[in-house]
Amino acid sequence: MYKIEVYEEENGYSELDNYLSGLKEKAQSNKDVRVLFNKIVAYIDMLAEKENYYRGALCKAFGWRNMGIKAII
Repeated sequence: MYKIEVYEEENGYSELDNYLSGLKEKAQSNKDVRVLFNKIVAYIDMLAEKENYYRGALCKAFGWRNMGIKAII
């Protein structure tokens, strides 16, 4: 299993963590957002299991190149 590392700024801010936290909060009252959040978490789990197999598809699907996931860049 691979470890997913997320880039953080010096002050500890992470764009990915911020994005996922916002989705998680909205998911409590919005089914579409809940489905999206669960799908993203599932894809991150799949990436951790088989990084090289899923890397390209996930980059395209979620545009993570700009979100700072080290394993993808």
